[in-house]
Amino acid sequence: MTVLRWIIEVTELEKAFNSAQKEGQIPWEEPFDPAFLEPAGSGGPFPYWLGAAANQSFHKFFDYA
Repeated sequence: MTVLRWIIEVTELEKAFNSAQKEGQIPWEEPFDPAFLEPAGSGGPFPYWLGAAANQSFHKFFDYA
């Protein structure tokens, strides 16, 4: 995923999140965080967490579980 694609997708997701809050589907105190989102059928954790791959590499290198 490129940084530009990430910015566009997260911006659009935030717009949808804000609309859902205005409609009462999501509580007002719930913050928007792209790390909490997982598109249906993605099969992987945190696809909108831009640094996930780097973080996983560190965990592998240092043998963290």
